[in-house]
Amino acid sequence: MQTSTENVPTVIFFNTTRAWGGGEKWHLEMATHFRNRGLRLVLFAHPHGLLYQKARAEGLPVIPFATGKLSFLNPAKLLKLAGLFLKFQAGAIIMNLPQDMKLAGLAARKAGIPKIIYRRGSAIPIKNSFINRFYFRKIITQVISNTNATAATILEKNPNLFPKEKIHTIHNGINLPWYAGYKSETLPNTKFVVGIAARFEKQKGLHHLIPVAQQLKEMKIDFEIHIAGSGSLEDEIKALVEKNNLMLYFKFLGFQTDIRPFMHSIDVFVLTSHWEGFGYVLVEAMAARKPVVAWNISSNPEIVLHEKTGILVPPFDTQAMAKAISVFTDKNLQENYGQLGYERVEQNFTIDRSVQKVLSLLFPDIF
Repeated sequence: MQTSTENVPTVIFFNTTRAWGGGEKWHLEMATHFRNRGLRLVLFAHPHGLLYQKARAEGLPVIPFATGKLSFLNPAKLLKLAGLFLKFQAGAIIMNLPQDMKLAGLAARKAGIPKIIYRRGSAIPIKNSFINRFYFRKIITQVISNTNATAATILEKNPNLFPKEKIHTIHNGINLPWYAGYKSETLPNTKFVVGIAARFEKQKGLHHLIPVAQQLKEMKIDFEIHIAGSGSLEDEIKALVEKNNLMLYFKFLGFQTDIRPFMHSIDVFVLTSHWEGFGYVLVEAMAARKPVVAWNISSNPEIVLHEKTGILVPPFDTQAMAKAISVFTDKNLQENYGQLGYERVEQNFTIDRSVQKVLSLLFPDIF
C-alpha cells in the first residue's frame, strides 16, 4: 500500500444526470472517499441535479456542467470541456451515462487523459451500433461493471465490441459503520411488516405487490406492506391497491432521505424489480440485519445467498414470493438470516473494499 498521495494524478468523475440513482450514489461516495484519502479529484455534475447539490454539501470540488444526447456533435462544447480537462492534468476519467461517454470521452481523448473509463451500471445489452463500436474500440480504455450480470450484457449484442479482459466487475459498496451505528428508536412491530424501497417506475415491478398482498391475506397473516419511494407510477399503484380493497394493508411513506429508520422498522425486505444493475437496497437491508426476498433474476443472486441471507424465488411468481415472505414470520429465522446477511455485507460489499479495487484498477503501480 502506498503511504503518500502526492504523485497520484487527478481523477475526474463525470456524471451529468439530474436524477438520483445507484450511479449517482456511486460517484458521490467514491469521490468522497478519494477526497478523504487525500487524493486529487474533480466531479462534473448537472447544475440542477441532486448529485451536484449533495457534492457541494460534502465540500467536494464540483463543476456544474450539463450535457444532452447530441452534445458530442457540438464542437464548441467539446472544445470547452477538453480545455477544462487540460487544466487538471488528470490521469483518469470515469463516466456513467452513454451521453456523458460520448461527449466527455471525446474531450478526454483530446485532452490526452490516458485512462478513459466507462462505468456500466445497467444490466441492459449495449446496442451494436456504429457509434458504440467507434467509442468502445477507439475511445474507451476500460469498463467498470457493477456486477457480473451487467458485465455479461456488455458484449451480448457483439462479442467483439470490447476486449473482455478490459471489463472489470467491481461490486458497489456501502458505508457499513454508518448503517451499523444507527440506533433504532422505534417500538417493536405489532404487525408483520414487509418493506420495499423503490421508485414507482415500471422497472421496479411494484404492481406485483398486489397479488402478493392478496395471498398473504389469504394466509391469515397480520401484515402491512410499507413502501418507501416516489415516482411517476405512484398514483397508478395506489389506485390498484384501492381497487383491490387492500388500503388497510399498505403504507406509502414517500422518498426517504435517510433509509436507516425505514430498514430498522421492517421485519423482512422484498424487492420486485424486473432487473437491477446492482441492488443497493438489498445490501442496505442486509446491513440492517433484515432477511430479503427477491426474484432469482439479474444480479440478485450475486448479492443474496439463497436460503442463507434471503430467499430467491422464480421471476414474477407472486405466489412463491408470498410463501417466501411468510417464512419470516418466524422471529428466529429473521434473526439468523439477518445476521448472515450482515456478515455477507461486511465481507463483500463495503465501500472501503470497492474504493480499493477502483484505485488498484486506476493506478496498479501505486495501490
